[in-house]
Amino acid sequence: MNDFVKIRDFATGSPDFSKVEEVASYTRGKNVWTEYKIMKSHNPIKLRLNESSGEMDIVGNMGFFWNGHNLTFPNSEFIEVIDYLSQLLNQDIGKMKLVEFDHSALVKLDQCPQSVIMNHLSIKGHETKPQKAGKYFKKPRVQLVKMYDATRRMKQLYSSTVRKDILAQSGFVDASNLLRFEKKILNPHAYFKSHLTVDDILKPEFISQLDNDLIDTYKSIMKTGLIKIPEKKNHLTSATIPLIVGKELGMIYDFNFEALIKDKIREISESILTKD
Repeated sequence: MNDFVKIRDFATGSPDFSKVEEVASYTRGKNVWTEYKIMKSHNPIKLRLNESSGEMDIVGNMGFFWNGHNLTFPNSEFIEVIDYLSQLLNQDIGKMKLVEFDHSALVKLDQCPQSVIMNHLSIKGHETKPQKAGKYFKKPRVQLVKMYDATRRMKQLYSSTVRKDILAQSGFVDASNLLRFEKKILNPHAYFKSHLTVDDILKPEFISQLDNDLIDTYKSIMKTGLIKIPEKKNHLTSATIPLIVGKELGMIYDFNFEALIKDKIREISESILTKD
């Protein structure tokens, strides 16, 4: 699922800003910028125009803009938003370049999302940033990978009545144990070795490519495997901590920590491991 985008390109023809709300105007260097807010019925989208060059930035979460939530946001609705913005601004938004976007999956678990998230430790070359309801892995100027408790987030954002409406719209029976796995591409041109337009990420074949990339990213996360990390720090044992550190070192220095443990066990005589 795609929902957040940051679009940057030059306006063509005669752009129309008469139906959007001007928020601010300021000068930066030799350039005059005007900021606008695009409202429909939910969360606004930000638009920024360089009055000197005609360069435009459009930034926002299309799911929140269109539906007031992003629990689910099908490709068909994304296309509706792009068509709506194109008509509103008298610009072909689909042909504009992407400078950031995200792709995500919503997973229904059979256990608390937080207990699953805790067992995901790190991604090689990324900074790990624990959050209240999840965990982020960031590689500057490349990508930001997020895992978070979507159930908890819904409870923070919406009343129980609104949650029921959102679930009904999204086809879920209940909101329990929902986990969001999300990847934000911070530089699509460098990541995909080509410029991407909004239309590109709406093509079924490219969405399939993004799905596979999301799976590969998840596989790259170092996990504790059968080691269950306690929810409270004072529940950690002297046996658990070395195992976690060992797996992290294996990720950093590119060796298989679990394989080393198995090899070491094989080297030990059965008579030593067997209790009389």
